[in-house]
Amino acid sequence: MPPPRSRHRFQVIAHRGNHVDAPENSLAALDAAIRCGADFVEVDLRTTHDGAIVVMHDGKLDRTTNGTGALKDRTLAELRSLRLRGPGDTLQESERIPTFEEMLARARGRIGFYLDCKDIDPAVVAALVRRHHMETRCVVYDDPEGCAAWAAAAPWMPRMSSAPDFIRTTDALRDWLDRYPVEVLDGGIEWHTRELVDAAKRHGAVVWPDIMAPVEAPAMWDAARDLGVDGLQTDHPEALVGWLRSQGAR
Repeated sequence: MPPPRSRHRFQVIAHRGNHVDAPENSLAALDAAIRCGADFVEVDLRTTHDGAIVVMHDGKLDRTTNGTGALKDRTLAELRSLRLRGPGDTLQESERIPTFEEMLARARGRIGFYLDCKDIDPAVVAALVRRHHMETRCVVYDDPEGCAAWAAAAPWMPRMSSAPDFIRTTDALRDWLDRYPVEVLDGGIEWHTRELVDAAKRHGAVVWPDIMAPVEAPAMWDAARDLGVDGLQTDHPEALVGWLRSQGAR
């Protein structure tokens, strides 16, 4: 499958939404990512005790909600009673754990999805994507074996994975991509070199590294673009979009 694209040549992926001023993986963070002009929003998918697909990074509720314990042990109704924590650990009265279907409905025609599949059935997620006609606007991230499961369950879904850190030569990367074909190559920015980026592109993959850092700066973004990458996953999508505009790249 071709990788998903937006109208921009360089893709900005908002990590867990634009969560600078909103709870991560929330509808508010999704809306903020759309407003700032991000191309994709990265969200984490998990399954409730009664089979609903919801959006949350952690397997436990303690860090991001006023609940405790494992998400998978709670029903959707139980999770709906909890509130999300925002920046500064403040509880947000209006923000609840969203379902993936709510996010799809809110995002359709406005932004694409980078789906980090933590604990889901690929067939269930694929059916939701199709129900909302988002097949061309989603890419699924998983480990290589998980990507193989996605290829069986939804061969039309573009896939993304990260090459192991020990792969440092173009020949090794080519062999790995032959074994684990993906449409998008992820991974920390520190792993990437111009030679590896070029090798991935020759193999037909686009390259979206992670550049998340406590403090991101234009020099980091500039250095990443010099590597020839096709986009960046960032914790500061609004700042990155603004910088791209200042460079005439938006």
